[in-house]
Amino acid sequence: MNVIVGSGRLAETLLSFWRENETVAIYSRNEQTALQLQQRYSFARYWSKEELRAATRLFLCLPKEGYADFFAEMKGVLQADVEIIHMATALMSAEVRKWCSFDKIIACKLAGHAKEAMAQKEMTLVLPKESAFFEKTLKQLFSSEVRIVIGTESDTKRANQLATKMTLQLIQSFEQQWQEQGLPQELFESSAKQIISGVNKAYFTGDLGGFAKKIKEQLEQEKSNDSIR
Repeated sequence: MNVIVGSGRLAETLLSFWRENETVAIYSRNEQTALQLQQRYSFARYWSKEELRAATRLFLCLPKEGYADFFAEMKGVLQADVEIIHMATALMSAEVRKWCSFDKIIACKLAGHAKEAMAQKEMTLVLPKESAFFEKTLKQLFSSEVRIVIGTESDTKRANQLATKMTLQLIQSFEQQWQEQGLPQELFESSAKQIISGVNKAYFTGDLGGFAKKIKEQLEQEKSNDSIR
């Protein structure tokens, strides 16, 4: 039996792409949020700790800090041959093995942002080369909107970190220039939320409007001029 461990954003994102004909259970210390997920996804069922004895595969949707406590709690509960699919981006497989003695540990990392993946109805999961055999299982469990990429845990971590850092720098720089130009503060939030998100999406889908296309051309020209100097 497949079990999603956790009831936060990542857990719900997995459920949103899960094939409804594939059985899945949810386990979480937070029974209330787990039951809420069960209500939203009728094909999923909340499991108690005792029921985890029947689990054959666990998708760990826990923060890095929650792994040690989880494995300590599960001593004597889980089957010895259970598959552990660990998804915490900041946690490497070598670290996971320090807390448990299971042989079947498979890294499977989300490249991107959980809530945005759900909103955009597309998700990218990264498997290390040594776990490429698990791609077939993922395609069986998840819908066709899920893309499977073979890569490394460290590259996925660095990619997510870089994307997060650059986005935060962009927002901070945008706010600073906004203030320097004396633009109305009451317009900042809507501009930051909608324009940054909208232009970003249009850029990757090739759907930039005329205004954005003109600015893009200007930026490309400036870049070209800089490279000549």
